[in-house]
Amino acid sequence: MSQKTPRDAVRQHVETLQSAIGCITERRISAPRWTPHFPNTIHASVLNENNPVELVGERPLSFSGGQEFRIVQDHEVRGTQYRATTVQYWYQFAIPSGIRLLTFHRTPEVNLVGQRKYPHLHVESALLDYDGPFLPDTFSKLHVPTGRIPLESIVRFAIEELGVEPIPNDWSERLRVGEEAFERRRRDDH
Repeated sequence: MSQKTPRDAVRQHVETLQSAIGCITERRISAPRWTPHFPNTIHASVLNENNPVELVGERPLSFSGGQEFRIVQDHEVRGTQYRATTVQYWYQFAIPSGIRLLTFHRTPEVNLVGQRKYPHLHVESALLDYDGPFLPDTFSKLHVPTGRIPLESIVRFAIEELGVEPIPNDWSERLRVGEEAFERRRRDDH
């Protein structure tokens, strides 16, 4: 969705993220405050100041994550309009002691040695490395390709597959609306 000013685009993007994460935690996604909201400026938004939050559900679980995004002009809209586009994301499930279970990354603009630019998943060592029959002690270092994943789908996975208790009654509808908007934006970006 396009906004009239870069600041409006930042606000809309953070509100969209908050709507999704609000399905599993009352903790907040931070909004960038001190950086100028100019087009092509990269902003970061993180959950709970980048500290893990404990989730309520069938088993002890914590979640942390965030995104970097850029404000771009939306050339599909007449006049000057702006929207946010995700530059990178990181989402991680762990047990409350900090032992990582699953980590999702998308880092297409990072130029570090060994970093993968494609969206990927790390199946962390707590799940299979030590006694794993395949690549013991190293499988967690692999970058399993995933395709781009919206935060809404990560939250849906937490609820439907990991047994996290949703907070609002309308969680499924809220996530569906966000996933559909993500798909529309993704088509527009290509």
